[in-house]
Amino acid sequence: TVFSLDGQTYSVNPGAVPNSMPVYRFFNKTNGSHFYTASADEKNNVIATWPHIYTYEGPAFWLGQ
Repeated sequence: TVFSLDGQTYSVNPGAVPNSMPVYRFFNKTNGSHFYTASADEKNNVIATWPHIYTYEGPAFWLGQ
């Protein structure tokens, strides 16, 4: 067997629920890809540093803890 299921790693929710954290999404205007981060500091840095490349799209989903 090459792979084995170790169980659920995390839960993804479409909206905020207790004990969850947002994952923020950006659109790359240069190549059409998306960039995701769960770090509020990284989100704020991308918004401040690269507004000509990335459009902030808001939280994409929330990760359950």
